[in-house]
Amino acid sequence: MVVEEMGNLKALVVKMPFEKDLGNVIQVARAEGKKIFRNADKIVVLDVIRRDYGWIVVVQNSTVVGKG
Repeated sequence: MVVEEMGNLKALVVKMPFEKDLGNVIQVARAEGKKIFRNADKIVVLDVIRRDYGWIVVVQNSTVVGKG
């Protein structure tokens, strides 16, 4: 799993070579997001991109998002 940081956003590369079900990929990304953000209450998946090497999933810790 590769992680790129941008404040409360993280880009994950989820490698599930035989997985075709997008729901499972999202569940894995949210679980990994909870680990990265240290048990955040609400992890939101912002984007999912399919590539030959895996899935790129952008997750956000929405509990630290401020107004404005």
